[in-house]
Amino acid sequence: MKILEQSTKKEIKNMIDNGMVQVSLPELKEMVGELNYKILKDFDYTNTLNENSYYARSYAIIDKDTGHSFANVDSNKENLPELQKIRRNYFCVVDGRISEL
Repeated sequence: MKILEQSTKKEIKNMIDNGMVQVSLPELKEMVGELNYKILKDFDYTNTLNENSYYARSYAIIDKDTGHSFANVDSNKENLPELQKIRRNYFCVVDGRISEL
């Protein structure tokens, strides 16, 4: 097994051990969708900023009403606290890559 594959599995275990919940991508999209946001695939990369490097996939979160990123000044902020809870507490793994929302 490659070193990055091993470290990705280690990171998944760390996330679960720290209380994060692993869900499927459709479940994550549904949770975010209920808050009037949508998830779009952005790009694959290797996260090397943490102690443990791992395979990751970044997703863009878009406000359905404005079409802007959730972080854009013109996007709706009404459900932002709930979105941030999802970003902190849930993750998915697709094609061996950890979601980064």
